[in-house]
Amino acid sequence: MKSIPINRPNVREILNRRSSQTGENLADLTDELPIIFVFLRHLGCTFCRESLYEVARQRRAIEMEGSAIALVHMSPPEEASQIFQKYGLSDIIKISDPEQEIYRAFDLHRGSWLRLLGVKVWLRGFVAGFLNGHGQGPAMGDVAQMPGVFLVHGSEILLEYRHKSPADRPDYVEMAIYPFQIEKLPVGS
Repeated sequence: MKSIPINRPNVREILNRRSSQTGENLADLTDELPIIFVFLRHLGCTFCRESLYEVARQRRAIEMEGSAIALVHMSPPEEASQIFQKYGLSDIIKISDPEQEIYRAFDLHRGSWLRLLGVKVWLRGFVAGFLNGHGQGPAMGDVAQMPGVFLVHGSEILLEYRHKSPADRPDYVEMAIYPFQIEKLPVGS
């Protein structure tokens, strides 16, 4: 996880042009409070569903730290709403990005077949999909798109987590706590 603030003007430009499912301007939302943007793989992906489960499970802790959650996905809103409802995430910020414009602005790439289908992915996929019950659904978006998680506040990306494989599991609560840890650091740290 990277903890050095990064300023990418194209991110702010894209957020200023895009809205959530309820019509709220994304740049305005990031001015109000830190937002954890969770970029999902296609919604049929076992790891995507596991991420939704983890976000739902950790949601209250994230919100108690003063951050909001935004789910970025590649599906049409009406198709995605059923999956988000299943995980109890109907009422959080959601952004449909089938053109992957926001994914590109955050510099999230497509994975190589080795990265997408390696041994680690198969083993974790078995655990997440079958043993933990997240299942597998039809591809709903670009199956090669890599996920990522970014903490954005104002015009800065405060933290980023770039998956090395789809099977990686970020700590969403840790990312939400980060801005408050910086304020508590002694001078000169």
